[in-house]
Amino acid sequence: MNNAEKERLHFNVGRFDHYYDSINNKIAVYIAINTFLLGGVLGAYLTISCKIIKYCDAFQLLMCCVTFVGLLTIAVLVYASIPFLNYLTPSLYYFGTISKNTLDEFKEMSKERIEKD
Repeated sequence: MNNAEKERLHFNVGRFDHYYDSINNKIAVYIAINTFLLGGVLGAYLTISCKIIKYCDAFQLLMCCVTFVGLLTIAVLVYASIPFLNYLTPSLYYFGTISKNTLDEFKEMSKERIEKD
């Protein structure tokens, strides 16, 4: 393995590490905010629901909708944290094409790339 290949592989690992670190931090913040809001809504529902008499059905429907949207948002955030794997052209820099290759295939692609440069 020559120096250029080591540098490129080091760049790839750094890129992947930065990607996962960024995604994990963003998702953690959004899930924390969403969990706080959802907990507040459910806590308020338990406190206020017995005191609402006139519009009880509308209030319960509103709380069900807010709870559903909160849970749906958490599910979307979890789905968004999965890395993008659908890249159509062969590349040594994108998750999808790297994950589709075996170790030997990746080494061969890497050597060919170094020879082209």
